[in-house]
Amino acid sequence: MKRPLASVVAIIPSGNEIVMIRRATAPFAGRWSLPGGHLELGERLEEAVVREVEEELSLKVKVKRLVGFKNFVGRDNGRLYHYVIFCFECATTSYSIKSGEEVLEATLIDPKSLNSEAISPAIKSFLVHEEYI
Repeated sequence: MKRPLASVVAIIPSGNEIVMIRRATAPFAGRWSLPGGHLELGERLEEAVVREVEEELSLKVKVKRLVGFKNFVGRDNGRLYHYVIFCFECATTSYSIKSGEEVLEATLIDPKSLNSEAISPAIKSFLVHEEYI
C-alpha cells in the first residue's frame, strides 16, 4: 500500500442491533466489522456504500446520513494499512442477509454483546460515537 485508500462502511440499525459482518479477508480477518469496502474510480461515496452493502450482503439500502469519517492507520499481522473511512447510517426494508464471498458471517447483533477485541479497530470509533458500544 503506497497511498491511503478511500473506504465506506454502513451502520444499518434495527433497534439496539446493527448489521455486522465477520471479515473473511485482511485486514483483521475473523473480526467483526461493518459492511463496506473501497470506492471505485468516479464513484460517489453514497453510491459506493449502497453498492458494497449489496455486494457483501445482498441487501438494498438507502443512505440516511453521514455519521462521520476517520483516518485509520494500523497494523495487522505486521502489515501497515491506511484508510480514510466514511461511515454512513443506512436504512433497509429487509434484513434477509446473505453473506458474500468476502464475509465469513453476517447477522443482526448488539455490538455490546461482543468482546471488544473481536471488533475491527478500524470501525470501533464509529460504534462508540453512535453509542452502540
